[in-house]
Amino acid sequence: MSDRLTRWEGQDEDGPRAVMVHRDKPFHEAFQEILRKLAKYEDLEENDG
Repeated sequence: MSDRLTRWEGQDEDGPRAVMVHRDKPFHEAFQEILRKLAKYEDLEENDG
């Protein structure tokens, strides 16, 4: 199983379209995982810059 929480799938009017990988989980649970990972990456980026 992939560690990815999102993937690129197709295009929309803004460019590449990101979708959630774990569609079998309740939305709020899967979205919270995505937000945690995003916050972690933003913390790392902020501390490196």
